[in-house]
Amino acid sequence: MWAKINTYVGKYHMLDDGDCIVIGLSGGADSVLLARYLLSVREEKHLKLLAVHVNHMLRGEEAERDQEFVRRFCEKWQLPLHVYKEDIRKLSRTSRMSLEEAGRKVRYECFFRVLNEEGRPDGKIAVAHHANDLAETVIFRMIRGTGPEGLAGIRPVNDRIIRPLLGMKKEEVFKLLSRLGQDYVEDSTNACEDYSRNYIRSTILPEMESLNPRVVEHFCALAEKAGEIADYVADSVKESYEKQRQKTPEGCFLHENAFLKCSNYERKEMARRMLFEVSGRRKDIGEVHIEAVAGLMGKRPGKSRNLPYGMSACRQKEGLLLKTGPLEEKNPEKNVLEQEIPVPEFCDGKSWSADFAGGKLQLSFERYQGGEIEKKDCVKYFDYDKIKNKLFLRTRQTGDYIIMNNQGQHKLLNRYFIDEKLPAENRDRVLLLAQGHHVLWVLGGRISEDCKIGPETTRVLKVSVTLPGDFME
Repeated sequence: MWAKINTYVGKYHMLDDGDCIVIGLSGGADSVLLARYLLSVREEKHLKLLAVHVNHMLRGEEAERDQEFVRRFCEKWQLPLHVYKEDIRKLSRTSRMSLEEAGRKVRYECFFRVLNEEGRPDGKIAVAHHANDLAETVIFRMIRGTGPEGLAGIRPVNDRIIRPLLGMKKEEVFKLLSRLGQDYVEDSTNACEDYSRNYIRSTILPEMESLNPRVVEHFCALAEKAGEIADYVADSVKESYEKQRQKTPEGCFLHENAFLKCSNYERKEMARRMLFEVSGRRKDIGEVHIEAVAGLMGKRPGKSRNLPYGMSACRQKEGLLLKTGPLEEKNPEKNVLEQEIPVPEFCDGKSWSADFAGGKLQLSFERYQGGEIEKKDCVKYFDYDKIKNKLFLRTRQTGDYIIMNNQGQHKLLNRYFIDEKLPAENRDRVLLLAQGHHVLWVLGGRISEDCKIGPETTRVLKVSVTLPGDFME
């Protein structure tokens, strides 16, 4: 019965004798089969198993039903259970993360907390991703844009996280549960197509399977090959990078000698490592920034670029300096602005305002029950619940983009300016309302489709602005 999973677990050396393993147990089909498998080898492998259930408090009575199912399951199988209740919706709003991101963050915090409380910080965490999840992830990343590392998708083993079911298709999970006579609970949100991943699951992947029933297997094989390539290149690049990179008080310096002898791919990988190291994060650092840094190495000394998270890169005589902090302004006529706009918790009827460079910006909050909204160049309305990160009022940066339609089509801001026939000399004076490099509003112009008012909108953020004379509308 367990032969296929045993083979996959053995291939990636997931289990060692005496392991302490936390099982992420939602009560759904995948996590229940994962628990049954690990219970089947508990005595043979002398495993210490612990279940963790996180109630996200998003689905009311259904979430309570899931929690009770997990409690009864663990009681039957004498599986120690830790239950956590976390207000994921509140965390999503306060942290400006999507519900999916907030839920993932909390779950893994709970998993690691249990291992530490058990005195087994070296223990493992078993999660129930299967082959269809891997295929969906690869498709999702391909749609958004990715490289070999992204194509690797979900790894079978990632540090202390193991995925014993990753070699099984979803239909195989259901067949095994049926053979076991094992029941489970169904999350009703899995059928909702409002989220991109669910749309891939319910529509795109089935259409692909109609062309080739083995498409999931082929995506998994692609992911495995991409992962092997990414690991091989990563080891090679790491060695070159650490030889040529020199830490500085400002950031780090990369010597040009070995860099210029590398392939284009290796150069980009070194630039990417540099950006991650100096910024301390990966989100909002895209291919455009990596290419900008790598491209500077072929320029004459003195050439420079501003980058996300307040970083800047400057070509120097013997290499490239990447540092925290913006470049010194060389053109006193160019207006540069970057002011954080703290978005308060939603409070109907309240408002907040701030002054900037001779102008004024005001935020106000309203309930929305449908109908027309006023149309003014300097007053815009946004779906409050779609604003995930901090907002900034600023001028343009490398990598800025705007979402042009409800299919999520991106357009680089520079391309937008060209299409709007805005003279190049004026583009650095246009004010933007942005979160990361996603431009929500080109002040005086269009707003991003991603945050527009829609049929599901219930809470509205109204933004009004009075522009200073020095900045163009």
